[in-house]
Amino acid sequence: MQEVFAAASVLGGSAVELAAFDEAVRASLVSVDDRHVHFRHPPVRSGLVQLATPSQRRAAHEALAGTLQDRERALGRAEKGSELERPRVP
Repeated sequence: MQEVFAAASVLGGSAVELAAFDEAVRASLVSVDDRHVHFRHPPVRSGLVQLATPSQRRAAHEALAGTLQDRERALGRAEKGSELERPRVP
């Protein structure tokens, strides 16, 4: 979920938090758990995608890809650091 919020924050220009989904949850459009936002009805998801322009969809994909790349880089640095600290077994 952190990646979704980070990407939405990039697109919206300000921080997006879980409370942003409150109205959609109350209207039974989505359900939210600690890892996912689920659309309750596939036509709702499809309708949102169709309403977005190609440039909006591209921007959403780029924002999400950017947050995932940042996460991968951070994980890669953490793994490299732990390898340096780990003693080698002969």
